Formats: sequence, structure tokens, C-alpha cells
Amino acid sequence: MEQLEKEVTQAKLLDENERLALEEKHKGDFEEWENDRSLAKRLLAGEEAAILEVITELQTLNKTDLIGSSVQFSISDNYVHARPQVHTDEIVPSFRRKQLASGKLSETKMPIGQFNELYQDYVASVALKVAGDMFQILPLPEVLVTCESNMLNAATGHKEATPILSVQFVRSTFMQLKLVHLDPSDSMANFNHVMKFSKTKGFSAIVPLGNEDTKSSAS
Repeated sequence: MEQLEKEVTQAKLLDENERLALEEKHKGDFEEWENDRSLAKRLLAGEEAAILEVITELQTLNKTDLIGSSVQFSISDNYVHARPQVHTDEIVPSFRRKQLASGKLSETKMPIGQFNELYQDYVASVALKVAGDMFQILPLPEVLVTCESNMLNAATGHKEATPILSVQFVRSTFMQLKLVHLDPSDSMANFNHVMKFSKTKGFSAIVPLGNEDTKSSAS
């Protein structure tokens, strides 16, 4: 009887500890739900601090160097302006390889026109990637994306971060794109955009869309 009473007492302690642990977990889960619910309400209301918080917590563009070296975000008047710093044209190979009838590989210089067009597609694909990620985490109808690249400033002789493509992406239009099949640079025609490009010279500096002062930013 003493052994049974002891085991009953131990079982009661175990049950009580389990109950307290479950209560603590429920309390934490409820607080997390309340925080998420509050953030969602603020986000839907267009609160800039909420937009900034979501971008800081959820966007992963800064965690990979595939699109560029960094991404800056500005928020003003309920819109987001993303500014990815893309790689320079050194990311594009300067040569082409071709297999000869003998089985050997022949290496020739990439024609300047093809070289510049490949870089143009890379820059446009960065803009598409950034816009897609923003639409995925934010309930906004539009986002601005301005790609910047280090280019020579003829006035100073130094390379500087220079805007080369600025796009006003509209969610309804973006969601209709078949990204797997489109040509990145040609797809820019679906949106209001600014781009100065030629096959012989490549990109030139532009004045970005939405170039007014912004109220907050994240990187």
C-alpha cells in the first residue's frame, strides 16, 4: 500500500508538471499569435514600421550573392522601393565555347552585342526576382525596384553605385507572367520602367522612378 501511495503521489507530480508545461507553451503560442495578428493588421493598414519589420524578418535576398552584393529597402507613402546592388558586367563571360567536329572545344571572344544583351537579361532578372519576393511577403499592389551597378563617373574618375534600371511592378500584371518562358529584358515592357541601353554601349545612368526622399529604410 505504501508503494502504491508513493507511485500515486509521483504520478500526480508528473501530471502537474506536464500541465504547467502545457500551460506555459499555450501562453507562448497565444502571445506569438497575438503578435502575428497585430502585425498583420498593421501591415494591411499600410503602417510603414510594420512593412519594415516584415521585410527585415522575412526577406532572404540579402542572404545570397546570386542577385548582387546587397539590397537596400526604402518605405514611403505605403510603397516599397527596393534597390539591389547588382554585379558588374564581369559576371558575364567574355568568351564563347564551341565544340568542333574533332571533339575539341574552341574558345572565341564574345561579340560585344551579345555580351551586353546577356548582362541586360541578368539585370532584368534581378529586378524580377526582387519584385517576386516582395509580392510574396507583402500585400502591396505595387513595388518599385531600382537596380544599381558600379559604373565609372566621368566627372570624378571613380566608380560609383549608379542606377541603370528602375521598374514599377504591378502585382496583377506580375502574377500573370510565365517567368520560366519569358525573356527578362523584354518583359520590362509590361511595366512602367526607365532603362537606357544599347547593344554597343550597354547600360547608361538613369534617374530612378520614385526618386523622392523616403522616410525609412532597411538593408
